Amino acid sequence: KKKTIRRDGSYDAVIKKGSEQLMVRIISYKIRGFRASKLITNLLEPQITALELARHYHPHWEVEHELKVRQCAGSSCHYI
Repeated sequence: KKKTIRRDGSYDAVIKKGSEQLMVRIISYKIRGFRASKLITNLLEPQITALELARHYHPHWEVEHELKVRQCAGSSCHYI
């Protein structure tokens, strides 16, 4: 199936696990000083732009990453 790209550059996809399916939106973005990233969300409303989602998600990710680093200090945690 050909993917349909939204006006903001994001696109919808389906994640399947067994018989369950979840509709998601995939957003590719790049913030200066950081590597290019993809954000997968179940926020499908067209009123919320890809830019808005990336701007709100990125600071959250930085905090979450720091928390994981601190929780794993001195142990053998592995995460992506």
